[in-house]
Amino acid sequence: MILTADIGNSSISLAVFDREGKLAFSSNLSTVENRCDDEYVILIRGIFDLYGFSSTAIEGAIIASVVPPLSNTISSAISKLFGCKPLFVGPGIKTGLDIKIDHHSQLGADLVANTVAASAVYTKPFIVIDMGTATTVTAVNKKGELCGVIILPGARIALDALSKNAAELPRITLGTPKALL
Repeated sequence: MILTADIGNSSISLAVFDREGKLAFSSNLSTVENRCDDEYVILIRGIFDLYGFSSTAIEGAIIASVVPPLSNTISSAISKLFGCKPLFVGPGIKTGLDIKIDHHSQLGADLVANTVAASAVYTKPFIVIDMGTATTVTAVNKKGELCGVIILPGARIALDALSKNAAELPRITLGTPKALL
């Protein structure tokens, strides 16, 4: 089994996949930069216990992080808990992704991971929309090239900015409406 960790600004998404790439389980933790590796060991072990998985089932791990201060902390926690050194999504890793944007070195590990995953499931062309702290739109053309990325404020950031800067717009809670019309 392979553990994946997507370290985002608001949450850390963990998922375990079997050798065939089938999802065994997934869960989330809140991103808290000042936690130490032992605290994350306890939290991750708790998630494994919750889903009835043994830490000995993990053969490897891969991390995609957009929170550099937490990268080493989570890597250390994974090493302590599972006895393996995680691989990081980043420059030099072979993903099979043909990146055709001007500043490819600035492409976030999360966007690379999202696009590689989408490439395995969807036919080209496609777009990937990730609605986290930031909303990102990543485009892949019919040749399979990652050809564009747009980064926008996420829903919470946009709502906060609107309520702060538009006098007639009150602060609202994000949620599913009872009806659209």
